[in-house]
Amino acid sequence: MDTYEVQFKENETEGVYAISVVDMPAMESQFIALKKQEKVQLKVIDEEKMLLLGAVLIPNKLIFRKQDGKEFNIVFPTKTVRLAMENFLIKGYQKNSTLEHDENLKLENVAFVEHWIKEDNVHDKSIKYGIDEEIGTWFTVLKAQDKETYEKIKAK
Repeated sequence: MDTYEVQFKENETEGVYAISVVDMPAMESQFIALKKQEKVQLKVIDEEKMLLLGAVLIPNKLIFRKQDGKEFNIVFPTKTVRLAMENFLIKGYQKNSTLEHDENLKLENVAFVEHWIKEDNVHDKSIKYGIDEEIGTWFTVLKAQDKETYEKIKAK
């Protein structure tokens, strides 16, 4: 099966412009958005503050895709993951979120309030919460701004 490396070109692509909360994440971690081929699952880190943590992109992980009847894998190199995260923040997309990649199911009362790239296998914040992904993984923390939205997201 063919594997394609995703490259980030600042002036030629939008990059990641929204993060979707889904049932079956392509990252197969606790979070993201690539339509079964791109996803985000969340882990509760603070019930009172309504905060959830997850991996947005994991570098060098093969992600199965099927388009127009063709099956292939894509992979995000570490540099692409970092550039995608930086662009997401620079463009101000922190409030862009949907359920199941459906533009009609926008999450209006959420914001991504923390982002970081994992740099250490011992001291990274993700380890504290029991998520052990590769160095170079893009993590984010989502904050729900009301209890109804928070419960809807947790139910995913």
